[in-house]
Amino acid sequence: MEDTLYQFIAGIMRYVFILLIWLILIVTARSAWKEYRLQRRYMGKRVVIGYLERRGPDGTLERYPLGMDALIGSGRGCDVRIRDEGLERRQAQISCRDDGVFLLDLSKGDPPEINGVGAPERVQLLNGDQIRFGEVTFRLRLEVERDA
Repeated sequence: MEDTLYQFIAGIMRYVFILLIWLILIVTARSAWKEYRLQRRYMGKRVVIGYLERRGPDGTLERYPLGMDALIGSGRGCDVRIRDEGLERRQAQISCRDDGVFLLDLSKGDPPEINGVGAPERVQLLNGDQIRFGEVTFRLRLEVERDA
């Protein structure tokens, strides 16, 4: 009796496991397809979703264009290069997705501040947000409005 009950439960668990694997595959494929469609829409085009703006030491307005994925930091390969000794080479990344514009913190030290509050690892950005990296503060100006 116990042996047949064990075999019955094992059979059910096997099908549940297979069902979960298929569910994970479907969700992953759907997410990858959405990302592919978004990238294909802008393939070969230099898309500017907005700008990071700040006042320079002499009071002039400095504007840094943001693409679909913009890397921010002190390193040479960054889209927005900030010359501040306290910043890492790759400090953060701003990404535009179907569900909004997000800032991803890549730093190992102090996180960036959004509107004066320390940002979590990933946070959604809105037009007009103030973003502070170390001693440098930017204002985000989005060209394409996204639903919040």
